[in-house]
Amino acid sequence: MSIQDWKRHLPDGTLFLKSGYDKSRLNGSDLDTLEQFIMETKRAEVTHWLSMLPAGLFFLWNPPWAGWVMVAYAVLFNLPFILSQRYNRPRLERICQRKKARLQLKKERRPV
Repeated sequence: MSIQDWKRHLPDGTLFLKSGYDKSRLNGSDLDTLEQFIMETKRAEVTHWLSMLPAGLFFLWNPPWAGWVMVAYAVLFNLPFILSQRYNRPRLERICQRKKARLQLKKERRPV
C-alpha cells in the first residue's frame, strides 16, 4: 500500500484550528500559492516531529510498559502525517522549479 492510497484519509489540522492553512487540497497553481503550500508542509512536518518529543517523559511517572505504549502512540499517530508531508513536498517543489524555469525563459525571450 502506497502513501497515495491512504494520505487522503488523514484529517487536516484546520478541522480543529480554523485559522490554519488547509492542506487537504491545493488552492491554486500560481507560484505564490505553491510556495506557501510547501512552507506549510514543512511547518506541519516539524509540528508532528515536535509533538513526539515529550512521549519519553511518560517514563518519568508511569511504569515502563505504559511509557512504551505512549511512545508507540506518539509514533503511530504522527508518522503518517510526517510521511504524507514528505511525499507531497518534493512533488510540489518540482512543480515550482518548472514554473520558475518557465518564467525565467519568458523573461529572457522578452524583447528589450
